[in-house]
Amino acid sequence: MKVTRLDTYFLSAPLPQPVSTSTHRITSVSEVVVKLTTDAGPVGIGEAHGPFLFQQGPDGLRTVSDIIKAITPLVVGQDPFDAERIWQDLFALTYTSVRGIPTLARQQRPLVTAMSAIDIALWDLKGKAIGRPVWALLGGALRRRVPAYVTGFYYRGSAGRCGRCSAALSAGACPPT
Repeated sequence: MKVTRLDTYFLSAPLPQPVSTSTHRITSVSEVVVKLTTDAGPVGIGEAHGPFLFQQGPDGLRTVSDIIKAITPLVVGQDPFDAERIWQDLFALTYTSVRGIPTLARQQRPLVTAMSAIDIALWDLKGKAIGRPVWALLGGALRRRVPAYVTGFYYRGSAGRCGRCSAALSAGACPPT
């Protein structure tokens, strides 16, 4: 099985209400979606985003698009089960050229975003090819239940944040230890 095609989709949408982290004001969300098609039929989907996309928006997506176009030859034609070698080739671009593709050392954040989407798509593809969920490929179930926690109480003013925190606590999001 070989990857025959790498398609990318770039999604960006304004938030209905801007939110803030401790360092940034976020007015939109942007995602990169990668679709890997193979000669054997299975298709893998991966997605990624990065904090730099909050700041750069459409310009950040264009940068990731340019990087994906440049690195596509390192993915197309490869066996998706060689994901570690593919990842190593892509990561090497952070410090050197690889098979004629110049280093992307000055674009590490968007490169890693592109790599993340591709890596997730490769895992998805491998799971579909052998009929197993990705969690099984990653070592299987360690436990039947996974404790969760709540994060992402972005600043919209103290009253709104406190109300959402209280609601989450009431719903059992953060049980006492």
